[in-house]
Amino acid sequence: GIDRKFNCWSYYCEIVEMLETAATSTKSARLPVLVRKRHLFTLSSFTWGLCISMTRQNRIPVATTKAGANARIPGMNQELALIPVFDMCNHEPGIYSSSYNFKSESLDCEATRDFKTGDEFRIFYGRRPNAELLVYSGFVLPAGENEFESFSFDLKLPTKEEDALFPIKKLMLTRTIHPSRTKLKLGKGPFFKEDMETVLVFARIVSLTKEEASGILKNSAEQPLLEIFNSPINERNEEAAVKYLKEKLTLMKEEKKATVDAFKSKWENKCESKELYQIVLSLHEGEYNCLQLDISV
Repeated sequence: GIDRKFNCWSYYCEIVEMLETAATSTKSARLPVLVRKRHLFTLSSFTWGLCISMTRQNRIPVATTKAGANARIPGMNQELALIPVFDMCNHEPGIYSSSYNFKSESLDCEATRDFKTGDEFRIFYGRRPNAELLVYSGFVLPAGENEFESFSFDLKLPTKEEDALFPIKKLMLTRTIHPSRTKLKLGKGPFFKEDMETVLVFARIVSLTKEEASGILKNSAEQPLLEIFNSPINERNEEAAVKYLKEKLTLMKEEKKATVDAFKSKWENKCESKELYQIVLSLHEGEYNCLQLDISV
């Protein structure tokens, strides 16, 4: 969010500089309308326009002679656009399916419930936790109402000072979990199953003894490491892995609860904007709820 705000200011300053340069290098009679009325181009109006385009944009197929990285259909690429009427629809959790109709050159949206005359038609913004809904759409759902709410954390091995097997475990981690998968999300829904499986693989590696690690490295010539760690190594290792996860989860819950309590204590009766207070509180409480997991063998 802070990065986006900074980028917004940077873009505004660059455009203002371009307008001022154009104004001094072109005869006044031939100045474009935007340059002549540059005094109307304020930071607040630019921020509003940028936020509207960023939060209401959708991808649509566009004909192209060269397929881009996002192309799914030969001869077509995907571009971001504002779609009249559709870009005014608000969010509602549920199952909605949107697709582009090539025959009518329009966007079709299908819902799984009936709408009565006069009802507001809403769409599903996607599988986004509250933090992403806030950044990309400007709102959050109350804690407990977003099934895609998640708590993000990094997978980090104990240091070489803490664990003599650090070099071996680091090698195993590199060969089993892609670097892009070391930042994971915990959540209660079925959408976080893959992340939970990755967390369990990590815990099994962390819990290895010297003898277990040696045996696995010998067998890795015949069986890929990821395949080995996708299943329990043995009863001792599995129990140790689950114990490790429970301890880490307890620690994260304690830290998050302390954050929630500290925020309430400081801002509950001091925040000038009740709406802003509820937004931040919903973010914290939603993440805390994601940590209420039952981890067992």
